[in-house]
Amino acid sequence: MCAASVKSRTVFEADIPTVSYQDAPSPQAAHEALKQARKQFPIAMGAQGPEILRYELAHTALRDPRMAPPPGMGLETQGITSGELWDRVSSSLLSVNGEDHARLRRLVSKAFTPRSVALLDKTITDIITELTDPLMERGRSEIVADVARPYPVPVICELLGAPRQDWQLFSAWADDFFKAFKTAKPYVFAQAGKQDIGAGAGGGGNNKDATREAELRELYPSLGRQMAANEASGIRPRR
Repeated sequence: MCAASVKSRTVFEADIPTVSYQDAPSPQAAHEALKQARKQFPIAMGAQGPEILRYELAHTALRDPRMAPPPGMGLETQGITSGELWDRVSSSLLSVNGEDHARLRRLVSKAFTPRSVALLDKTITDIITELTDPLMERGRSEIVADVARPYPVPVICELLGAPRQDWQLFSAWADDFFKAFKTAKPYVFAQAGKQDIGAGAGGGGNNKDATREAELRELYPSLGRQMAANEASGIRPRR
């Protein structure tokens, strides 16, 4: 038999365990389901496809350039493969792969030099303190709900120069945006956040880099000031 005629089996054809945790009654139950599947095999078939369950294999896969998220970040599973929502999601930094992803990361990384991030140290400390002080009094915590979930948005808002009173609004927008990636049932952007979240989103291409950067500076003055300050100081982002 010619070697070229031998067809390798795909993971979809392999006899691997299945795992389901989306409807688990608690985080502990979800982790237990993953634990049992991991004992059988390092990969399991989940609701959206194969899931890597072991750190070493996940680390290897994440460093392999052949591995990439699908263009629509899961919208295909809802039957959405075109239209305004598809265009916005598939052109975002989370969806773009390869050289285009690297190019867009270089574009926004001007505001994320070590020095600019260090300016957020006090804000980060204050936010974490506000979140954890009540937990110390209670003596217990659900770390995802109490800390991990509410923590990032205020830091991002501070970076963007958004006033504190708008943090909850940004959080609601983020919730609406990420509903696009859930597969339990179809979701769409909330109308209130649709125009704002989509502002500045457009097709790729080197000729649009300057436009994207100008839009970033206009939409988020604090971010723009930091980018300008870094450039004036000769600070270059890490590649």
